[in-house]
Amino acid sequence: MEKSSDVWSSGYVTDLEYTHGFYRELEPGYLCYASLLAGYLPPDTDSPFTYCELGCGNALSTNIIASAWPQGAFYGIDFNPSHIVNGALLSKAAGLTNLTLIEADFRDLNTHELPDFDFITIHGVLSWINADNRKAIQNFIRKKLKPGGVLYMSYNCLPGWAATMPVRELMKRFADDTYGATLDKVSVALTSIEKAFAVQSGFFNNNAAAESRFNQIKTADKHYLAHEYFNRDWQPFYFSDIAEEFSNAKVSFIGSAELFDPYLNLYTNESARQMIATAKNAAMKETLKDYFLNRMFRKDLFMRGANRLTHREQTAKISRLPFALMVPKTAVTLTMKFSFGEAQGKEAFYGPVIDALAEKSMTVGELCARPALAGKNPADIIQALSILTASGQVSLAGVKESNKKSVAKMNQAILDRAVQAADISYMVSPLLRTGISVPWFKQLLFRASRLRQKPEDYVWEILQAMGQRLQADGKPILDPEKNKEEIRLKMAEFVNVDLPHLRGLGVE
Repeated sequence: MEKSSDVWSSGYVTDLEYTHGFYRELEPGYLCYASLLAGYLPPDTDSPFTYCELGCGNALSTNIIASAWPQGAFYGIDFNPSHIVNGALLSKAAGLTNLTLIEADFRDLNTHELPDFDFITIHGVLSWINADNRKAIQNFIRKKLKPGGVLYMSYNCLPGWAATMPVRELMKRFADDTYGATLDKVSVALTSIEKAFAVQSGFFNNNAAAESRFNQIKTADKHYLAHEYFNRDWQPFYFSDIAEEFSNAKVSFIGSAELFDPYLNLYTNESARQMIATAKNAAMKETLKDYFLNRMFRKDLFMRGANRLTHREQTAKISRLPFALMVPKTAVTLTMKFSFGEAQGKEAFYGPVIDALAEKSMTVGELCARPALAGKNPADIIQALSILTASGQVSLAGVKESNKKSVAKMNQAILDRAVQAADISYMVSPLLRTGISVPWFKQLLFRASRLRQKPEDYVWEILQAMGQRLQADGKPILDPEKNKEEIRLKMAEFVNVDLPHLRGLGVE
């Protein structure tokens, strides 16, 4: 007998909820900066604007962004009712008034009364749905994205997935051949693939790329794996196919949301750059970059009626944007890891930029006026800021305080949830207007600090209630007193390093 969820799921995993992730590429300020970096004029976010995330999952990203941008009207749409319920509970706890969450299938989007949008975002979903749903999304974008509006789409891509596609196919077949809940199916599939590699025959013999990727896959959260790899529809795309398909929505590709992407010297050699430079069109340039990077995941920006800026206009607009450190200065590293590998920033240049941002948020213009950076080309400073931002160590910063109340309420809702569940690892910075990484245990320390509680008693009581223990050398600490001592040590570090940094980002 067909399960009731199969009637409406279209082969998508629905018996497991998706993870509570935050994806900063979805944030309006980030999208605007990426658009400027590509040379295009983004929507105005100082005035009221509209934003829609298709396939919002548990809507953590949408909730966080809505709290940080109270001037925006946000809509999150997902066809899984459990996801919408989860997102709505957080929104209600935070008292958000500018977020609307809607349970809807992509094919039913046009039956809902919705405004036209300045931003439409779709994270990862394209790779997990069929052609009919992609067509429905294209029709929605054609109807609802404003002229000058930004479309962000991320998806699994080729050629990076080519070596691993057979592994995913076999995992899905093992899962389909297993009776039970989705988590059980995922576990059986992972164990079976591991056994297959151990046989070392045929495909599984000396296939280093596929084995390396599987070794990464098998350590990931099983809820994530279920949604990422075990849907009925699963397809990586070539960039040119997506660009052609979505031209039906009257949008044009403008660039990547990967902020390192414009700087080819980071990830290509001279011969590759020459080939890219001589490519006859943007689609061929992007395809060559995908091949030279062996890229597995694209983060694309499209616009409807794109307004190309002159170089002077672009530099002027970017130079007025403020930036700030996302992490404590002591945590900054110039050995930066990206999807293509590592990039090493030069201390003589990056050091003064980091020193300045450690004092306060600054614009490119203000950085150029610093004695240590006097005479530097603004384009070089913009490149350094872009690469540091791409590495997650720097962020665009806000200039208004209108979001302080809404962010404070969201952070309180997240801290309240931390007492009951360990599934959210982010808080919100009103200065950066985005989510920042604050692991669950540090949220508990933050609560103890706010409530002026003895951390070893307060946090230990919560850990006990949730069946959790701290770890040492990868093993659980079983002795209660040793747990409490470890909590005291962690609290001292948190108060000296993390708390001052969080307060500097406006997280009180």
